[in-house]
Amino acid sequence: MAFAPTLYYYRRRLQPEIPVLSSTAVYKVKVTHINGPHDFYVRLFKTLRDDEKLVNAGRAFTEEDIIKFKHVVYKSDIVRKLVRGEILEWKREGSGIHSRILAIDYGCQDWLRSLDNIYLPYSDEYFPPLAIPCALDFCHPRENAEEFHPNVVPIMKRYVRAACALEVVTKLTNKYLVKLATVYGDLAQKLAMIKVTQMTTIGVPLYKAYIPTAPIYPFNFTRYKVGQRLYVKVLHSESAHKFYVAQADAYEKYVTDKTFFSEYCSLQPEQNIDEAINGSLTSAVKFRNTGTYERALVLARTTPTKVLVKLIDMGIEEEYDNDSVVPVMTKLFAASPAVAIYCRTTEEQPVRSPLGKLLYEGNLWVEIKEQCDGVFEPHLVQILYM
Repeated sequence: MAFAPTLYYYRRRLQPEIPVLSSTAVYKVKVTHINGPHDFYVRLFKTLRDDEKLVNAGRAFTEEDIIKFKHVVYKSDIVRKLVRGEILEWKREGSGIHSRILAIDYGCQDWLRSLDNIYLPYSDEYFPPLAIPCALDFCHPRENAEEFHPNVVPIMKRYVRAACALEVVTKLTNKYLVKLATVYGDLAQKLAMIKVTQMTTIGVPLYKAYIPTAPIYPFNFTRYKVGQRLYVKVLHSESAHKFYVAQADAYEKYVTDKTFFSEYCSLQPEQNIDEAINGSLTSAVKFRNTGTYERALVLARTTPTKVLVKLIDMGIEEEYDNDSVVPVMTKLFAASPAVAIYCRTTEEQPVRSPLGKLLYEGNLWVEIKEQCDGVFEPHLVQILYM
């Protein structure tokens, strides 16, 4: 088969298909590929296991197919497995065809020297790319240079090895301008602090550039409606008629995210106790035995070196050393609703099974009968035996 052009470029979409993100939400993401601070790709954590559902190779790709199709399944040298791809360009060299393919679920590009390991998708049904193109806000080349420092990409890779929290600043033509919080802190700030970028474009030396104070995000406590029924897990009880519960699905998410949260907290400085007292700052405390962290409100100073805190996801008030308290300065962790719900029943309602036994035997249904804050004042609930 004869090809007229030596080098052929596919006509790219003017508006590439990318997932729709909200500027009011915070997303847990994994960075999948980095070309630079203004050109990197992320995937939502909830899509990380979708490859096996979407990557289904059909028959082998042939020379006849290359002018008909641009969406393929291929073996990526970078990702090192079969991935979905979009052919960006191809050219004939000698008796073979070389092609440049974008891994649409990761953001990297491979140059393949043959059509081996390229396949047509098994199904004609097409799903949009999972990789989301991004540019980092408040991040510019040092001293207004045209290009970023050559070390910026490997440095970024070290910072984003774990999960990150992404906030959308605005939608650009073909990518999102974003803020990215890592377990080490705000990525744009960290890159500026180590002098590989700057946060402004006005020529101020980056080590003198203004680093804004981290915003304060209050903890979020869900308001429940009278008559609302909740499927809950009992956390612990104060008495036969006063106890703490957590919605079953919220508790599962809390357990899943605890490792990521503790990793974030372990890298934070000590909290300013005077400013945090009375719950005015979101905080976390380090458990003495396990070394994990729990979200907390600092209620009062009990001694010069100790404070009383309320663990909002466990419903426990305990005393901790000042140096075990750290700030929570990212919206991803602060805005997630508190897990523990403070409840009470009337003295008239019989409790058929001791709450301590329920703690080990499973979950139960409750119905909100009278609304309070559910943190310091318990909701009046009725236990439903269903």
